[in-house]
Amino acid sequence: MHCDNCTGQNKNKFVLSYLAWRVIHGLHKSITLNFLITGHTKFSPDWCFGLIKQKFRKSRVCSVAELADVVQQSTVTDVNLAQPTMDGEENIVQQYNWHQKFNETYKAVIGIKKYHFRFCHKNPGVVFCKEYRDSDEVEVCLLKDVNVVPTADLPLIIPPPGLTAARQWYLFEKICEFCSDETQDATCPRPTVEKPCHINEHPDEITDRTCLGPTALLPHHINENQNHDEMIDCELIR
Repeated sequence: MHCDNCTGQNKNKFVLSYLAWRVIHGLHKSITLNFLITGHTKFSPDWCFGLIKQKFRKSRVCSVAELADVVQQSTVTDVNLAQPTMDGEENIVQQYNWHQKFNETYKAVIGIKKYHFRFCHKNPGVVFCKEYRDSDEVEVCLLKDVNVVPTADLPLIIPPPGLTAARQWYLFEKICEFCSDETQDATCPRPTVEKPCHINEHPDEITDRTCLGPTALLPHHINENQNHDEMIDCELIR
């Protein structure tokens, strides 16, 4: 496997724990995890995302389905393929609580940011760390207790939380008018839940900030010189 050096997504305790778990339970005989070096972090996925961005800039996108069409049409050779995570109302790509499963049984690698990693079925629970191609490997046992190994069963599923009531009403009242007629019911339908806040006379101010959560577009996030269209653009980017 080749990844960039993002510690939040690729280079952390739980990714290593997951790979070790797969080797321990016979899903792989060996796994090698390498990372791009600083200054050389552009590779083929970045090229593919660049093509998507080019197509996206020239397209009107008002729904997830239209975004999927942009991905499909971004390459003539089908290099980019959109993979839906929902089938109607059914979530077909589950998220599992790996954090809960591994947190008590695996430990972190000290100095993780400087290493590349290798796992082998002959050394269950162990990761071999290497700083450079010609460096000696350092053997690290990831298990806090070698006699306590996580079971082979999958952890609990994390159900999608969905949109808050405040977010649903925000989309319906302030974004819906910018969507095409055929996508409004899918992207910004009228909420079936009670409206949690009272809107002031100014359409972009909400009296109760607590009901919107951390991703809400609130007045203190917006420069007072921004116009309404710029505020909408800002929210779509967020």
